[in-house]
Amino acid sequence: MRKRLLVMFTLALVVGLDLSVLLASLYDSLISMAYPLRLFSGAILLLFLQGYLLLKVLNIKLHNLSETLFLSIGISISITLLWGLFIEFVLPLLGVTSPFSIRYVMLVLNITIVILLLFFCILDGHTNPAHRVISIKIKLTFNYLDLFFVLLPILSLLSAYYFNISHNNIGLLVVYIVISITPLIFLVTDAFNYTLALWLISLSLILSTTFGISWNYIWGYDINGEYHWAKSVLMNGFWNINEYNQYNVVASVNILAPIYSLVLNKSLIWIFKLVYPFLLSFVPVVLYVSYLKLLRDKRMAVFSVLFFMFIPAFFVNMLALARQMIAELYLSLIIYSIVTRLDKKLFLLFIVSLAISHYGTAYLLMFALLVLAVVFSFIKLKFYKKYIDSKSVALFWIITLLWYMYTGGGFQFRNLTNIVYQTFSYIQYLFNPQYSQGLSLLVGKLTPIRQIAKWINLLALIFILLGMLRVLYQLFYADKKHNLEFYGLSIVFLMYDLAGIAVPFFSNRLNTARLYQITLFFLAPYFVIGILCFISLFRTIILRKRKQYKAIKSRVNSLKLSAVFLIIYFLFNSGIMMVVANDPKPPMWLTKSVGPYWTSPEIVGAGWLALHKQIELRVYSDQYSSLLFLNLLGQPIGKVYFKCRHGVIINLPVAKAYVYFNSFEINYKKIVCVLPSTSISLTIYLPMAQLMPYLLHAQKIYSSTAVYIYYTR
Repeated sequence: MRKRLLVMFTLALVVGLDLSVLLASLYDSLISMAYPLRLFSGAILLLFLQGYLLLKVLNIKLHNLSETLFLSIGISISITLLWGLFIEFVLPLLGVTSPFSIRYVMLVLNITIVILLLFFCILDGHTNPAHRVISIKIKLTFNYLDLFFVLLPILSLLSAYYFNISHNNIGLLVVYIVISITPLIFLVTDAFNYTLALWLISLSLILSTTFGISWNYIWGYDINGEYHWAKSVLMNGFWNINEYNQYNVVASVNILAPIYSLVLNKSLIWIFKLVYPFLLSFVPVVLYVSYLKLLRDKRMAVFSVLFFMFIPAFFVNMLALARQMIAELYLSLIIYSIVTRLDKKLFLLFIVSLAISHYGTAYLLMFALLVLAVVFSFIKLKFYKKYIDSKSVALFWIITLLWYMYTGGGFQFRNLTNIVYQTFSYIQYLFNPQYSQGLSLLVGKLTPIRQIAKWINLLALIFILLGMLRVLYQLFYADKKHNLEFYGLSIVFLMYDLAGIAVPFFSNRLNTARLYQITLFFLAPYFVIGILCFISLFRTIILRKRKQYKAIKSRVNSLKLSAVFLIIYFLFNSGIMMVVANDPKPPMWLTKSVGPYWTSPEIVGAGWLALHKQIELRVYSDQYSSLLFLNLLGQPIGKVYFKCRHGVIINLPVAKAYVYFNSFEINYKKIVCVLPSTSISLTIYLPMAQLMPYLLHAQKIYSSTAVYIYYTR
């Protein structure tokens, strides 16, 4: 009966999606009427049902609803990537000139669903019941704490909207203060759904920034290049993998985003603002299930996940990196596969999907797996069956290297070789902050409140080191060893953090904050273990001095200390303390300061110039406005944003060009200028009057309250 219902439901979604697309193409007046059906059926098919059907076909044994949900989502993305590659590489061989158009995407999607349904109908009735996917019973019990967490994303979204229209951050501050006390809620009671609560906290943090910084447009750095190249796929009808560009290399942007845009009939802006952040919000859920299996303690697993989430690199930086959002979902699924020893076929599917989703994450995992394979080849372990074999590692290496050798004209493969060459060329400059972004951040001068935040994060790293030492000690003396692959990868990823501080240029290319955030996938559980170790050491010292001291269980004390630490940790990392202390450089997600986001008039002005400019001429501006033209024109930002030395702009155009000024520069008569550096570039403000002699010979071709555009001859 359930099998028949699933088949009927799937077919109903396929028919509904096809019908809505057909009606929209035949009758313009029916587009709005058919849109809800298209959005609902398309989202279910693309984001969930493909993966769920494959789980049924493979007879994967699962234990709860959350595992079924996030595995179905991850597998669905992988299947979409695979048939997207089929569209890109096979259909042109059949004479199709514009494979990425709605007719061909819908055709291949329908064929994929039909094939999955056929396998499901054929295989599901002939499998061993002991190996089938467990039927998940959903309990509809709901208490006041569940309601409290459900209200968090709603409050976050409303606060983000209010912040955008009024520039008043009181709502966002309330949201962050409420989130900061959630460790205490997890500490004192378990009378609610931990998994749901973590997902809602994750979603609340993500909504607060993706919509708080800019309500109706993308913001950030790399996402503008990603948007431009994904849009070029839609405009051309195909993905030209030979064009030499850093953003033209990953399937997670150049295949996945155009497919979502075509099927759901949503602009790429909303695909990047809604769909990708929604997928990222499941990463903490996957990690919670993984850490729970690893630590075998609900609260320790929860605190590990909160520690992972409570840094800006997760709820701010990631939202401006579409390709890495997808890659991080796969990295979490790879960890889940290793810890739970998931079916090997799915593990291989996830590592292949990661390989074509983000080069940086793929390179880090690639070298870590190689180290793991080499070490395991020299160590003979009795009674331990390896999950990751040398064939899997070789497959990952081959796919990763071949993919980046040929996509984007080989840009990122050449970048990898340049990083290796540059690192070894400057190896004599170990621990030199001039060449290491990580060390420069550690020793750099900061405001008092930021200095405190830095020491809090360094203390967390000390706890991680203590935790790792404790685990290694226990593993060394344990008779039965478990999860050795995870622990081995953890050591390598910790080495990455240390290399980011010591080795020249290692962290510069990926960015130190992003490197640290990626390593936390493997290091976060050691945070709570480290606090447990600290409590044990402290108690031992006290007991030596005071024999009458009454010992309390280390675990209870460590959980209490973890909860208190996480509250302080988030108050500083979220930016609340910087706002309260009136820091001169407040976070852009809590104040409308200068940053990589733009008002509607600024976007309109940039769009006008993109439409009317001479194709061969460059557009010069500050570093933030230059991102708009990366977005609209694909213009690389390196040579066109204002750079200065000794208080003078050094790269003003000497030939014909355009110069764009935004609302900040017009209203405050200051120009945002960058001081170039090999480690961390600094931003300063120069008086706009410095440019007046230069602009006297230029023609103002666009003027509004928010934008001035000059044409220089």
